This record gives sequence, structure tokens and C-alpha cells, in this order.
Amino acid sequence: MDANFQRQINQLFLNTLYIIFISTSYFLYTLYKYCNKFVRQKLVMKLLIIGLGSLGTELARSLVLKNFEVSGVDLNPTRLRENNFLDKNFQLDACKREDLLKLLLDEYQKILVCLGSKYERSNLLAALLLNELCSQEIYVLYLNELQKKSLEVSGITNFINFYKNSITEILHNLTC
Repeated sequence: MDANFQRQINQLFLNTLYIIFISTSYFLYTLYKYCNKFVRQKLVMKLLIIGLGSLGTELARSLVLKNFEVSGVDLNPTRLRENNFLDKNFQLDACKREDLLKLLLDEYQKILVCLGSKYERSNLLAALLLNELCSQEIYVLYLNELQKKSLEVSGITNFINFYKNSITEILHNLTC
């Protein structure tokens, strides 16, 4: 073989190795980015809080400070503006099936229904609809034993007692 031909073969071989190296590097970088994004998505718990009154807002603020991804639902636009620290805010009626269907409920691991004392029936209705529409853990604020029994009959098993549970206790139950 002449020297010129040997040089061309060597150059072709080096070019091929270079292309393989670049392709492999790009593949590994893409794989790393995808895996990193996937792992971060799975490590961050996503919560949806329905009702951003005093209890809902306090829970949301505490959960955000603990690095949870929290979204909120309320009919009152002022409450939504006041809770601009949340990842997402939705102005919806949680007592209407068509409004709840607008939410991507599957993206949340836990859902909290925190409609206040003025909305006792709404709390019950929202919980019943959510229980029917999704399979996530649903935590419901209850105000009296009759309301709790009604929720239990409908299959709700996680409760927040408005008068007995402190924010710390509620956060502990949510994050365990």
C-alpha cells in the first residue's frame, strides 16, 4: 500500500471515531437531561387546594415553603390574586362537574378541599364530585360529625377537622 492511501484510511478511521464520540456524547447528554427532568418531576409532590380562604391560604403558603408544588382553586378572583405565590391558580366552581373536568386532576398526588364554614354544603359536594372523578388522595375539611359521616359513607377517608387540627398536624398528615 502506498503512504497516501494509508493516510486516507487513517483519516477516515479518525473521522469515524470522532462521529461516534460526538453521537454518543449527545445521546448521553440527552439521556441525562431527560432522566434529570423525570426524577425531579417524581420527587416534587404536586398538591391542589380547593378553597383559598384563611385555612387554604395558610396551608398553601406552608406547603410552598416546604418546596411542594401547589395549585389553588377558588371562585373569588381577589383570593387568587392574593395567592400569586402558587404555581397555578384556577378560577373555577368546585361544585360543578364541568369546571372540575377542566383541571388536569391526574397531575396532582393529593387534593385538599378547604371550603370554609360558610360553604359547608359546597365542601361536601366538591368532595363527592372529586371522589367520583379522580383516584388521588382527597383530604376534606369538615366542620361537624354529621358532615364527616356523610363523607365517610361516600368513600372519603382523609379528613381535616377545622376546629381540632393545627396547620402543623395537617402538614404532617399530608407529607407522610
